[in-house]
Amino acid sequence: MTARPFKRGSPERAVAYVRVSTDAACASAAQQRAAIEAWARREGVEVAAWHDDRGEETGERPGFTAALEGLTLAGAGVLAVASEDRASIEGMSGPFRFAAGERGARLVTADGSGMPDGTHRCPTCGDPVEPWPRYPRAVCGICQHEATDEGGRPLEFFNTSRATCRRRGG
Repeated sequence: MTARPFKRGSPERAVAYVRVSTDAACASAAQQRAAIEAWARREGVEVAAWHDDRGEETGERPGFTAALEGLTLAGAGVLAVASEDRASIEGMSGPFRFAAGERGARLVTADGSGMPDGTHRCPTCGDPVEPWPRYPRAVCGICQHEATDEGGRPLEFFNTSRATCRRRGG
């Protein structure tokens, strides 16, 4: 088994992602960019690259794919979006958060929407994570990908179904 290429990005560097859908109610690309720029100035974060998608369907987001690749190329530890609805698939930002975490970055919204409220923190690094009552000691995506055993081999985390579990005594 080969080690997964993974490196935590710098929290002072971000890759920005702007998504404008065909929905007239969403913020324009210029408004989203201005919100991200204001957030970056306020937080002292350098935006290393900008990527965008316009009107693409859920499965067709080349700008998002490029933003994920850009995280690694820029050594960025932050994927910045204007708001929760710009970083979601059918109202769920979990896949976006996970994809960023796999590349050593956290997803951050410029307006703070949809961000973990701080009531649950990663037990390893202390970053806020979404609370999961079923998994009270859940770690963030970055720490999940940095986890190794005593020999330095990467750990993999997954759930199993009852069908794959062996019964005791049988």
